[in-house]
Amino acid sequence: MIRTLSDFADSHASWQKEQFVESTNLICGGFFFDIRMFFCSFAVCKLQRVITKRKQNGKD
Repeated sequence: MIRTLSDFADSHASWQKEQFVESTNLICGGFFFDIRMFFCSFAVCKLQRVITKRKQNGKD
């Protein structure tokens, strides 16, 4: 089978588009995961401080 130059260019362009979409999804997914982890760790630190203060005050 002989492929023409335009066939090769079309297939390469579609491959580039797929790669771009995959990398964009990966970046966005990682970005939102980082935000969730930031808020989760912030909440855990806040909760630990509250528990420590309550123990110091003798409430727990």
